[in-house]
Amino acid sequence: MNHSSRVRFPSDAPTQRRTPCSRPIDLQTETDLKFYVIIRSDLPPGAQAAQAVHGAIAFVMAHPTIARYWHLKSNNLVLLQVPNEACLLHLAQRAQDAGIEHEVFREPDFDDTATAVALEPAGARLVSSLPLALRVAA
Repeated sequence: MNHSSRVRFPSDAPTQRRTPCSRPIDLQTETDLKFYVIIRSDLPPGAQAAQAVHGAIAFVMAHPTIARYWHLKSNNLVLLQVPNEACLLHLAQRAQDAGIEHEVFREPDFDDTATAVALEPAGARLVSSLPLALRVAA
């Protein structure tokens, strides 16, 4: 599928636009929008993978305009981890306080606990210190 035919910006368009994300984006210098999914490291690896997908889908369903923009402009996704549910909910609260679009996914099979949070690209500063998820020890 050719994504470039879907979105076109006229050559005389302003170089800075308000995007579906929470911040203005410079269209001439923007090269790397990242979508962030954060999962709990206290879950088994298979559950972590499933919860990451659930979190991403929840975000796409709740914020289709942001998701579409990210998908067409970048399609870069970063999977990060926090130690437990309390840390995940703290991150979600920080996103809420900062006005960052996000979604918390709660897994019915795990007593409706929060298992993943997905953040729009503008959430980069909130997650800059988090480790990558599902890394295999060398």
